[in-house]
Amino acid sequence: MSSEQFAIYKKETGVIRQFVNTEEEVIEEQLETGEAYLLNDPTIPVRYAYVDTSGPVIKEQGEMNYTVEGNKITGLPVPCQAVFNGAVYDVTDGTITLDADKPGVYRIRVSSVAYKSEFITVVVS
Repeated sequence: MSSEQFAIYKKETGVIRQFVNTEEEVIEEQLETGEAYLLNDPTIPVRYAYVDTSGPVIKEQGEMNYTVEGNKITGLPVPCQAVFNGAVYDVTDGTITLDADKPGVYRIRVSSVAYKSEFITVVVS
């Protein structure tokens, strides 16, 4: 038997839970409910890998392409999550409008399965 690297991922979202070096014959023993596995693509950096569930195939996360205008961020991937002041917000329309209590410079962390996470700076006046 030969050991290979596999990605264990959530079938519904494509989020990779972990990479495992093992024989394919024993990988199913490590799966949790709702998970599947794929042979890893060694050309993709592990930290940027996700599973495109329509394939399924392992792909590399892309760069986000968004616009910041004042207190509004548009063009975000759908769906994504934004973290602001420790609270997590689900973004379902690709837009965030920041209503801060006071003017200032704010950093929002945005993440999506198919895209690299980013910190986006928003200036509220």
